[in-house]
Amino acid sequence: MKLGIYIVALILWIVLCMWTWHSEKAFENNKIKVMYIIAGIIVVGIITLINFNISKLGVSYPNDKMISPVRGILLMIFIPINGFILMPYTSIQIGKLKSDEIKGEVFKRKIIILLVIFFILSIFQCLYFNNIQNGILSIYHR
Repeated sequence: MKLGIYIVALILWIVLCMWTWHSEKAFENNKIKVMYIIAGIIVVGIITLINFNISKLGVSYPNDKMISPVRGILLMIFIPINGFILMPYTSIQIGKLKSDEIKGEVFKRKIIILLVIFFILSIFQCLYFNNIQNGILSIYHR
């Protein structure tokens, strides 16, 4: 079971990096593409970690050692999922802005709409994380 989760996570990470890479057609060189991907993963990782920490508030773990593996698996799966929502679309919009396909105001509006949608999805993600953690604990207590 654990190996299956790791394989799925690896596939998600590969797809995220490839999708974002191919969405960055307007970026000048590969170094900038790599820096964008790394920065995007760091930002998305921080947001996902915040979502996990918020969801953890309503969960009482019987053992503090249980938190780390649960957090690790959830972050390993959900960082690329959140990245799918933010990173490729944002890089496409940056490319359009650089090539003057869209103006700065249109770019800002599209990014704000994306962030509002992502914020709403983050609320649902916190609830989902809470349910997952409670489900794990219910299995643990059997």
